[in-house]
Amino acid sequence: MRSLAHTLEDQDRGYLRILCELWGFDLPQGSHRSVVEGITLSILDRNTLDELLESLPDAAKQTLEGIAQAGGRMAFPDLIRDHGELREMGTGKRDREQPWRSPASPVEVLWYRGLLGRGFADTPKGPQEFAYIPTDLRQMLRESLPDYSTPSLSPLTEDPSHVYLATSAAVDDATTLLAAMRRSPFPSFELPRKQDLSLERFLLIPRLVNLLLTILQESLIIEGPPWTPNPERTRAFIDASRSRAIRDLLLAWKDSVIWNDLAVLPHIVCNTDAWPNDARLSRHGVLDLLRPLKPGLWWNLNDFVEQIRQTHPAFQRPGGDFDSWYLQNQSGIFLHGIENWNMVDGALIRYIITGPLHWLGAVDLGQDSQSASKSLFRLTSVSALLYDPKAPVHVEEPDKAIVIHSDGRIIVPRGVNGAVRYQIARFSHWVSVENENYEYRLTPSTLERAREQGLSHQHIRTVLEKTCDSPLPRPVDLALTRWAERGTEANIQRYWILRVQSPDVLEMLRSKKSTNRYLEETLNPTTAIVQSSDWPKLQAAAARLGFLIDPPGSNEGGF
Repeated sequence: MRSLAHTLEDQDRGYLRILCELWGFDLPQGSHRSVVEGITLSILDRNTLDELLESLPDAAKQTLEGIAQAGGRMAFPDLIRDHGELREMGTGKRDREQPWRSPASPVEVLWYRGLLGRGFADTPKGPQEFAYIPTDLRQMLRESLPDYSTPSLSPLTEDPSHVYLATSAAVDDATTLLAAMRRSPFPSFELPRKQDLSLERFLLIPRLVNLLLTILQESLIIEGPPWTPNPERTRAFIDASRSRAIRDLLLAWKDSVIWNDLAVLPHIVCNTDAWPNDARLSRHGVLDLLRPLKPGLWWNLNDFVEQIRQTHPAFQRPGGDFDSWYLQNQSGIFLHGIENWNMVDGALIRYIITGPLHWLGAVDLGQDSQSASKSLFRLTSVSALLYDPKAPVHVEEPDKAIVIHSDGRIIVPRGVNGAVRYQIARFSHWVSVENENYEYRLTPSTLERAREQGLSHQHIRTVLEKTCDSPLPRPVDLALTRWAERGTEANIQRYWILRVQSPDVLEMLRSKKSTNRYLEETLNPTTAIVQSSDWPKLQAAAARLGFLIDPPGSNEGGF
């Protein structure tokens, strides 16, 4: 911003005469420049400045302190909204009505005393008008305003009773998604509910899945639709160190132009064709607000959000406009105006801190025993990447080995090299994820699918031998050799067992075409196999013959 002399140079002589009157000295004589220089020297006199500050009304002094604490400038719409209007007047009207004698607000008190200037500055949202304290005057205010250097937000002095550490689990979930798409391409990001639930069981952070898919798409790691991994970019991602992988994910989210954090808030509805905010600028606005906070210290989330409401409420609103976004809550009520700030802007800050920043390793969360929510947070060392992509960040690499059991089970701890688990996930049946261990099992069908995608049994054997600390169990070695030679020799299918009281009944069912089609195989004169999907059809066909059959589970006390 500008100095006091440069600020006053833009003012007319009538304004300068008013200023001198309020400061208590005569208007200097001479050219406009010499008049401005004389006024500047008088105002920047320590004794003169202290006397004026002492005479300011309390409201004006508090407004000045607020601007100083905000870094010496404040978006002009925010200033007049929170501290009162500055009536726009031409020189003639100003001189007739003399507003400085009966100021309408603390802003007018400061304006006519030259303590505030107005000007435009470039911001990520474009040019924006600010009110500012002239730079040399601001330096002197550091000594004159007792509360100027006192931060309005202080870190906590004690650690929370419950801490939820940020991890690099997002890297593991990204690897899981890539392996799933390599096995079977995704037709779209909106997976069928059955497939979505099946995949969710293997994700460490299920709420992160849509964000990860967007990141992978924007990074060109996946291509589609149908969505499938790009071989070269996928190899680069899964081969990277854990530190590099979490860096890539975090920065991809930071710079995403597709992902809109505001649009995923469940209580907000947008019924227009497009969301009104610039998704990237909204996200960067929150990150800029977090930048002054020192990593490693705990902060109260509620206090932080309230501070932003008071000092930077328009962080994502160009021009400080709180009325043009047609957003609604779930009940259809419009969320207009500054009075709904907590429902929209405050909610976005909370989501970004407790959601993406936590999931992507940049923020730890905390909870006090008296609180029902995770209302405390601290920035981790990973957060440095948000402001310096080349910052040296090290994410701990878990030192755990893969275990291959003789019964065909493969246990892969979370954190094992992504390329290894990606390969194992391609040729194994996915069993479960428990205690951060992925369990897989070798089966003929998954081995066959891998072979169709170009993985030979020898390649699979090599992967297993390289990843296991101990020799490959002999039964597993023999099973791989047998499968390579003979293919699938056995499989397990789900059937229901039909039992009848006498051979005549089963013979009758066998003799009728309408019921025989559903009897898969006869085990003995009174027992037959029925496919699990066919028992309702058999029950209906038998009823049409005048023969009733109990459904499965009818003797177990159900309805």
